[in-house]
Amino acid sequence: MKKFISILFIIVFLTGCKKTYLTCSRVVSSDQNAKVEETIELIYKRKQLYKSNMYLDYSFKENANLNKENLKKDLLSECERNQDTKGVKCSVHNIDDKLRFELSLTVDELSEEDSVRFENMLNYGNYTDSFKKLEKEYSCK
Repeated sequence: MKKFISILFIIVFLTGCKKTYLTCSRVVSSDQNAKVEETIELIYKRKQLYKSNMYLDYSFKENANLNKENLKKDLLSECERNQDTKGVKCSVHNIDDKLRFELSLTVDELSEEDSVRFENMLNYGNYTDSFKKLEKEYSCK
């Protein structure tokens, strides 16, 4: 039994459960009232896309409070539409002076229908292909 556990430990150690992260950001829009930054975070587990996260950070100028509250209502409404979808997490919250929208997908928990619906967040492929595709429009690390 000890030999079996040792062999199992070695296999797990060599193959690993390591996750690889790719994070890419860009400014989507910026004007006198607000700035919107988008961040895409792709998490790979054993070279397969495991999770896809999207963050939208809205920064508002001082006189744009009304716009901020209306936007927050709209984003919360978007989250409500996905609240019962398996594999999807959505949230809206304030971070410092920013409003943050977070959408997170766990790939292997999504139904086929939802995979099609969120295809734009899932169609990146492996890490290398994703990096090459995203670096054309984003700053990646």
